Amino acid sequence: MQLMRYFALVSESVPFERFRAKILEQLPGTEEIAMSTTWFEDQQEKALSKGHEKGRVDVLRRLLVLKFGSIDAEVDARILAAAPEILDLYVERVLTATTLAAVFAE
Repeated sequence: MQLMRYFALVSESVPFERFRAKILEQLPGTEEIAMSTTWFEDQQEKALSKGHEKGRVDVLRRLLVLKFGSIDAEVDARILAAAPEILDLYVERVLTATTLAAVFAE
C-alpha cells in the first residue's frame, strides 16, 4: 500500500484514472489497493485546501496589521469564521479601504 501511495504522489502528471487503469491491467485484483489510494488522494486534497485557507487567513491578518495597526480579538474571530470566498473579498478590500470597518462592511 505504501508503494501505491508513493506512485500516486510522484506521478502528478498522470491523471489518477489512467494510473489506476494501468495498475488494474497489470495487476488484476488490486482494486482494494487502488481504492485506498483514492482515499489517500482525497485526504491530501483536503489537507491542501486547509493549507490554502490558513494562507488566506495569514495574508489577511498581515495586510490588516500593516495597513491599520494591530487587530483585536473580535476582528480575528471574524476572520477565522469567514468562508474562503469571503476571505478573498476581505483581502481585495484591504487594497482600497480607508478604515478597518470598510474591509468588513456588509
